[in-house]
Formats: sequence, structure tokens, C-alpha cells
Amino acid sequence: MQPPMYTESVSPTRVDLHFDPAAVALTPLERVIMSSNGSLQRVLSAFYNAPIDVKLVKNVAVPQAPSPTPDAPVSAGTDEAAAQASRWQVDREIHLLCQGEVLCVAKSSLVITSPDYYDLLITRGVGLGQFFRHVGVLPAFELLEVRKPEAPADMFRLYTLSCPGVVCTIGETFPHWIADMDQPTRLQAAADAAAEAKASNGRASH
Repeated sequence: MQPPMYTESVSPTRVDLHFDPAAVALTPLERVIMSSNGSLQRVLSAFYNAPIDVKLVKNVAVPQAPSPTPDAPVSAGTDEAAAQASRWQVDREIHLLCQGEVLCVAKSSLVITSPDYYDLLITRGVGLGQFFRHVGVLPAFELLEVRKPEAPADMFRLYTLSCPGVVCTIGETFPHWIADMDQPTRLQAAADAAAEAKASNGRASH
């Protein structure tokens, strides 16, 4: 039996995260990115020293109605029926952008059973990282898959985040250069050049 690609052990006095280098060869910063549990936006903002914006591309919620069986019919007035009516299956896609460049494409499948969480995630379109911080919950994290093919192919991870009221299964795609040390400088230089060009065009128009 092969050892797991990733193991995680957290106790009151110790945190032990380990990637098997034989299964996936990651740089130190790539390990930080791939093991982030609802904190990816903060990690990327710290590394790039710039704002990371969430662009909501898709956020489609489908209510899941109760499905009584002939042997156990459920009336609309029961607590079980009310609970079933407050259940939504959500297909969601967001992009994380820095200086206008896409750093991550996240496609998620959510099961929401809390009306309050539905309002935050669907009605208001709050990002998952901000959502868990807003409700003051550290979600349970399970990393299911990490892929790092040869450049220029994208990196990928699949994981779950969950707490009572919401379960999220998330697949994220990253450009192969996401953790390259020269990328923050490159993106900032490109943003500065674009701003200067815009200012020059504005001055010329006057």
C-alpha cells in the first residue's frame, strides 16, 4: 500500500503537515498554497504584497425538495420536511485576481443546509475564505488530490471544506508560475506600466 500523498495532524501543541515528495514534488511555497484551508486569498495577498480580488463567475443554487418514499411519506408540516426544504445544491465558480491577472480558477460544488449561510454565499456572493472568517468557524479540511504536471501545464488541487451547515468540494487550477519568486515584481511592474499609460493617455486628451 502506497503512503498517502498528504497527511495532517493537529493537536493543541503541535501542527504536522506533510507532503510525500515521491508522490508530488512541490516547492515550499507551493506546499503552503496547496495546504491552505480557506486562507488561500490571504496567502496569495501576502506573497504578492497586493490585493487579491474575487470575481464571481457562476453561482447557481438549486433547492433540493424532500423526496418521500411510499413506505415513509413526509408531510409538509414535519421538521424533516422543513429541514429538507432548507437544502441547496450550488454550482459555483470564482476567479482570484491580482493586478488584473488570474491566479486561481476555483470551481466548487456546495451543499448548504443553513438559510443564513445561503444568504452569505449565494445572495451576497461572499468568497469562501471570507465566509468562514465571517462566521468564526475553522472548517474541516481534507486534501483529496494535488497535480503538478510539467510547465506550462497548470497545477491543480481538489479538497473539501466543511462545517455544520455547509459542505464544499472545490477544484482549483493555478498557473504553473503561481509560486515563482519573481512573479510579484512582474505583476507590479505590469500594473505600474498600465497605470502610467492610462495617465499619459489622459494627459494627451487634454
